[in-house]
Amino acid sequence: MAESTKKEEPFTIISRTTVRELVKRGYEPYKVEPYGNPRD
Repeated sequence: MAESTKKEEPFTIISRTTVRELVKRGYEPYKVEPYGNPRD
């Protein structure tokens, strides 16, 4: 269980950082989904 949590933490941080950077560049938050394709 501890391993699963450790694996999820970095993904969450990366996702939030990526969303912030994309939003700054003019991307819409709802279009920036970590589980979706950026082309979609």
